[in-house]
Amino acid sequence: TAVVQHNVKRLLGLSGIAHAGYVLIGVIASIKVPWAEYAVIFYFATYLLASFTIFGVIMQVADLNDSEQELENFQNLSRKRPFLSAVLTVGLGSLAGIPPLGGFIGKLFIFVAAYRAGLYGLLGVALCGVVISIYYYFGWIRVMYFSQGKVIEEESEVPLRMSDRCVFGALITAIVLVGLFPGLLPIIP
Repeated sequence: TAVVQHNVKRLLGLSGIAHAGYVLIGVIASIKVPWAEYAVIFYFATYLLASFTIFGVIMQVADLNDSEQELENFQNLSRKRPFLSAVLTVGLGSLAGIPPLGGFIGKLFIFVAAYRAGLYGLLGVALCGVVISIYYYFGWIRVMYFSQGKVIEEESEVPLRMSDRCVFGALITAIVLVGLFPGLLPIIP
């Protein structure tokens, strides 16, 4: 359903259902694999970082009626607001499970736990879900970087405050560092 969705909040809501499924695979795997509970907590942490990043950018791009934000609202964002498009790309890449981002390691831990628990059917469904999610996450990225529409300058566009830049910088740094060095999160035993 998310593949054909153009409303970004609905897209993220549908995406959240898939992520809940990955977490449940980890919960089921924890019955046979003792460390799978740590994989679930790690996954939650990486999902939280990516979600904060994405929703922060959505808030920056939103106008007064933000419930109707469509993918088209992000058209040419890379030319209008390159920093925000880079931040959103890191967040979406993490949710998609692209290395070396934290979301990749989180999914990897869950999938290894599922494999060790013998949940091969669930693992196959989850891997198909990852492939499908890459399509809709990268569709959003494609709109930001490669849309053919003309660049529309918005009069009410407020420049990004330094504090917002620092928060976004900290979030994307955390996503990358946790992907490269998973032991940085104190939940790994």
